[in-house]
Amino acid sequence: MKKIASLFLAAVMAFSLAACGGSDSSGAASQGGSAAGSAAVSAAGGDKVLKVAYTGNNLSNDTVVEALTPIKAYCKEQGWEFTEVEYTSGDVSKLVDNLENLLVAETDIILFQSASGDAVSDVVQRLKDSGCVVVSYDDADHVGSYYLTQSDEEIGTAIGEAAAAYVNEHLDGSADAVALGLPSNDVLTIRANAFIKAYEENCGGKVVFSYDLSQYAGDYASIADSIAQAYPDTKVILSIADTTLVQLSEGLTANGYKPGDIFCFGCDTIKEVREAWLAGEETFNTGSVYTHLPECLYDGFLKAVETKQTGEFSEAEIHQEVIATSAENVEEMFGNK
Repeated sequence: MKKIASLFLAAVMAFSLAACGGSDSSGAASQGGSAAGSAAVSAAGGDKVLKVAYTGNNLSNDTVVEALTPIKAYCKEQGWEFTEVEYTSGDVSKLVDNLENLLVAETDIILFQSASGDAVSDVVQRLKDSGCVVVSYDDADHVGSYYLTQSDEEIGTAIGEAAAAYVNEHLDGSADAVALGLPSNDVLTIRANAFIKAYEENCGGKVVFSYDLSQYAGDYASIADSIAQAYPDTKVILSIADTTLVQLSEGLTANGYKPGDIFCFGCDTIKEVREAWLAGEETFNTGSVYTHLPECLYDGFLKAVETKQTGEFSEAEIHQEVIATSAENVEEMFGNK
């Protein structure tokens, strides 16, 4: 299997300002259906200073930083404006406000992590009608001009199956587990339910409790305390994201746990986890799932750039394939990334 790094580099080299796949037969209709929107897109010549923006629920998230880095570099090279605006996870009203403000600012390209496609559909449509090209992800309703798709059931299943396989191989087939979920987010609820189901169906272990991350407001020390006090037999932690596990690790250490006492499985294969695996360091993070967000978001950005310059649309859907990762395949997957 070719390394993701090589694929990403090849993608970056293959795309240019006017080279991103064929145009969609629906043309401007898929953007917004308005003549004004089509004219605004077509008028975006190569010399125009474009306004590009991103809004998501955690700008410091390692995966988001990695995804935005090449986009920022591209904009800087072109002399374009780049703006990033945060909103708190689940705060749909703030996301809508951010998009409204970017509409007023006459932004040309917007990339955003959706909290609710239904709630943002109106402002996104008005953005598209104005000539803005919108790239969305974590968006079940696919409201963007281009949208990243992933199966959160597939992601959750991969997490649960990886954890179960580890338990079967190393822990005699049975181990108590706790889950870290976010019930307020419909997409992440699908992911959490899937990894709980996959874990329990593929080994003799049980998920004895599921923590609602929204109730802890980032207080991972309290979660670690709770695990140690209420569920001391826990050997496995299943999580919607690697970032939560990295933040939890300090609390686990404070409670006397060390890598090898408890085994954590999450999503995104963030840089901090990859680097620990590559260096052979001990870490609580035992397995993860990679969804190609950095590569796919960059692909969406390049499609948006071409659309602004030509007025033509490529295939709207950009699918994120799921790959299970661990210390065993990290060199093959990310050795040069």
